[in-house]
Amino acid sequence: DLNDLYLKTREEAGYFGPKMFFKKIKEIYKLEVDDDFFQKVVLESEIFLEKLYEETEEIIGKLAKNKELTIGIFSGGEDDFQLRKIKNISHLFHKDHINIHIYKVKRISDLISKYKNQKLILVDDILRILHKSKNFDKNLITVWIKRGRLALAEQKIKNFKPDYEISSLREIIDIIEK
Repeated sequence: DLNDLYLKTREEAGYFGPKMFFKKIKEIYKLEVDDDFFQKVVLESEIFLEKLYEETEEIIGKLAKNKELTIGIFSGGEDDFQLRKIKNISHLFHKDHINIHIYKVKRISDLISKYKNQKLILVDDILRILHKSKNFDKNLITVWIKRGRLALAEQKIKNFKPDYEISSLREIIDIIEK
């Protein structure tokens, strides 16, 4: 199953590497296609533009209209792949607030330092990211978005509970308004 392969490659690398994923697909299914095919047909297709949850553009758009908020993104993986995923909403972020790193868990302290004089709300589907972030800054507000296979497979972390648990990004508006 491709979903299982996706999770396996993500776990092995610590992030989702689309080229590595394609290489494994080629090996498993004994496909004889070159990497250019993958780049042109898969990575440059609309398939990755649809990987954001359906309400993401609407909610980020609403939040971006509030001039008191600085909306950013903290994502893990390869720049070109992650930027392609957020292509339709990238105009809602200032370039200084797009934080994409191969191993985002290793860059948490950098992110928190960057925004140290601001109230910071961090939304993530990975508990380890939220836990480590809270260890750097106790005042940080952590929001666990519990959806998707990764989030649902997460194991609880002893002595850690996120400040909020949500199942849809729509719920973030109420949290911000509090």
